[in-house]
Amino acid sequence: MTQVVRVHPGAIGQRLERARRIPRPEFLDKADEVLGAGGKIAAMKKDVAEARYPKKVRDLARLESEAVELCAYNNSVIQGLLQTEEYARASFMTRRPPFTTDELEGRVAARMARQEILDDSTARPVFSFVQCEATLRRPIGGRMVMRRQLERLLEVGQLRNVDLQVLPLSREDNTGLDGSFRLLRLKDGTTVGHNEIQLHGSRWSSSKKCGERRDP
Repeated sequence: MTQVVRVHPGAIGQRLERARRIPRPEFLDKADEVLGAGGKIAAMKKDVAEARYPKKVRDLARLESEAVELCAYNNSVIQGLLQTEEYARASFMTRRPPFTTDELEGRVAARMARQEILDDSTARPVFSFVQCEATLRRPIGGRMVMRRQLERLLEVGQLRNVDLQVLPLSREDNTGLDGSFRLLRLKDGTTVGHNEIQLHGSRWSSSKKCGERRDP
């Protein structure tokens, strides 16, 4: 089987079978074909994809999937839903202590998968992104990585359900000095807030507190 699916012989026993590494969708498709599972293994792709996320990312991805409106302010890096794969990898690589290779690739894959909600074919949810000017000037990953990231922002800014703004460094008033955050309005009318802090984050649903964060 290792020859057919093109993986290292030790990868299946040491990593996949022991749940140390999450299999990729193409691996599940090939394994389903080789083992004659009749689609049962391939059908696990959605559940396996969710398992690639750390728990806090799974919770956030669930909220994003239930949102009808998402507002986000970022003052350190480009918002995760707007990042290119190169930029995401470079930003994760700045983490100390560093991620292992598997953790790094898992984080990048999870971030890219979350971007599936950026689809203007249904015009829902509605997105409003505010980026501090500093995030556009900070060349994370190098000049070429940053150039492609800026090009990506121009592309996303053309989507009908996306409003993308830049907060100038010259602006004196800024309610986002406490750090990056996002507000999600859910289908049931509830508004949930999420503070984005390295290694951990906090979530709240107080209408008063959410209202305080609406205008950076």
